[in-house]
Amino acid sequence: MDVSRVYQLELVVNGKPGELGKVLQCMATHGADLRGVCTYGQNEKGIIQIIPHDALRAENALRSAGYVPTRKEVLVVEGPDKPGAVADLGRRLGKAGVNIEFLYCAGTPGGKFLAVFQASSISAAFEELNRKAAV
Repeated sequence: MDVSRVYQLELVVNGKPGELGKVLQCMATHGADLRGVCTYGQNEKGIIQIIPHDALRAENALRSAGYVPTRKEVLVVEGPDKPGAVADLGRRLGKAGVNIEFLYCAGTPGGKFLAVFQASSISAAFEELNRKAAV
């Protein structure tokens, strides 16, 4: 299992058709590639969570277009996609006393899963998952 600490950018936009496209086009225009994106609606607003390859470049691109992204450190975990893989991740962190604050994941080509999450302690989660991965 591969575990990395990365920055996620979060934006609150108007919940109208086309807003996601505008945000992602802004990044593309400035050469800011994305690794992952998650979006959902909340009270007439759209929440966009972006995992860029280069957080500083993406943040600068978004700010230049008038967006106000917030930066959060998250963990990205990649491992074998098998039944119970993400459940195991949750059990490990729970036993270590780490609360998962949000999580989104998907399967990838080649039989792997990719999970992105924020935890009550990113450092403790990172250490626990790396310790377990090394066993």
